[in-house]
Amino acid sequence: MNMDQDQVINSLNTTNTLLQTLIEQLTRLERKHDETNKELVRLAEHIGGMRTRVSMISQMSLVNLRKELQELIFSKQLSYLDTLDTIRRDRMSFARFGDGEFLLISDYERHLRFQRNSPSLQDDLAEVLSVPSSNLLVGLPDRSQSLHWERVWPRVWPRIEPLIPRGTTFGNADVSRRFCFELHGQDGVQAWRRIWNDRDVTLVYGAGSRFSAISELFDGVKSIQRIESKPTNAYSDLDRLETEIRKSDPDIVLIALGPAATVLSKRLSESGIQALDIGHLSSSYAEHFSGGPVPEDSPLARQ
Repeated sequence: MNMDQDQVINSLNTTNTLLQTLIEQLTRLERKHDETNKELVRLAEHIGGMRTRVSMISQMSLVNLRKELQELIFSKQLSYLDTLDTIRRDRMSFARFGDGEFLLISDYERHLRFQRNSPSLQDDLAEVLSVPSSNLLVGLPDRSQSLHWERVWPRVWPRIEPLIPRGTTFGNADVSRRFCFELHGQDGVQAWRRIWNDRDVTLVYGAGSRFSAISELFDGVKSIQRIESKPTNAYSDLDRLETEIRKSDPDIVLIALGPAATVLSKRLSESGIQALDIGHLSSSYAEHFSGGPVPEDSPLARQ
């Protein structure tokens, strides 16, 4: 055997040794991979079990929440038409709470696209909700089972529940939304119109806002006076608005200013002025009867 053959054999032996080492390493890695896969399977099963338990707990919590809502709000809530009839018959003011007002109360860092939050706004909204007034009807959301409210109620209820006055009758805040018109049609329209027919109406709304005194709702009034506020963050304008409204000696005041309207309605009611937070009433009429857009999907100001 010559030198070249010895070198080839040595090289083959070395290569064989390296291959054997690689095979052993691969075998160990395969065992670790199998063990890792088994651990991942066990972990996935554990996570699945946790998700099931969390889901069960969430469902139980939601059931309890629905019971509390039924007991504290829905069982004491007027229907759409009864809400409007009470406002008309008893000359009640009306302050509405929706998801926006609840979220502002519940989370200081939560802001709406047209209203920044503040501690004073939180306190004022909480007072409107928690302190009943003999000439103010507070409207709370309908018993909607929509996915939206299934998400909102658990988020806000820990803060809102202690503020709900026990034994109080509530109006229905959704009376100014399309749902009222879907259910009652022209009867809903006439119920609104009867509140202000043959009366001197003062309208308060943001400058350039989408609000419009459409004839279908307002052509029966005696007169209309308009007072404009800021297009956004109207809460900071409430002192000026209140002073200007008092000077006008209004018969009835209709306010479309988001959460600021909720606060202003209570302030004016305490002075004996009938003030109604009418929300998106005109836009909701157009949404139902004319196929208009959902109010929240529309721009804040007229285009």
